Amino acid sequence: MDYALWYANHDDLHVSDNLLDKVEEEMTRTKDYRGLATSIATLRAANAKTT
Repeated sequence: MDYALWYANHDDLHVSDNLLDKVEEEMTRTKDYRGLATSIATLRAANAKTT
């Protein structure tokens, strides 16, 4: 999943905040972070720039 989020950021693809929220919830539930926090923060920052 981290690769997919990284790829979205790398290719300037929009990932909705709603989907990022769901990924964070699942990540917290399973305690499986594997670099996702960095990708999510980067994508949220990109979303903030476009709104």
